[in-house]
Amino acid sequence: EQFFREGESPEGDDFSWRITTKKLLKSVGNVAKTDKDAQIKLKLYDPSEFHVINSNKKSRVGNPVGYKVVPGGTAASLLDHDDPPQKRAAFTNNQIWVTPYNESEQWAAGLFVYQSQGDDTLAVWSDRDRAIENKDIVLWYTLGFHHIPC
Repeated sequence: EQFFREGESPEGDDFSWRITTKKLLKSVGNVAKTDKDAQIKLKLYDPSEFHVINSNKKSRVGNPVGYKVVPGGTAASLLDHDDPPQKRAAFTNNQIWVTPYNESEQWAAGLFVYQSQGDDTLAVWSDRDRAIENKDIVLWYTLGFHHIPC
């Protein structure tokens, strides 16, 4: 079983090297083309990192420019998806979202959170399935923790 370092292709290229130790590292590459494709629910026992790149612009060494998101601890909502507070906080349904930039889309839970019916949230915008490839984008990262009130 062969595993490849981050960004390496199975064919091998100038920047690749093979790892022969089993179960050390496995890289799986997926390219999200729409904001619906980029809704990511993290898994507790499946460490991940995400790369956002601009393939149209290269760095001084010839690699695409971009950045890497390495998620830390996250928490899932304990509410049912149909509960009114969860409809407003639907951004907690996934930990990573990517949407095309839109000046009016600034608040993940809607403009007036306590008055919202959940129809102006990040989840609604992302369900429009708009193209994000080669666009100005916004990456939304939801982190959190649970607490038990005393």
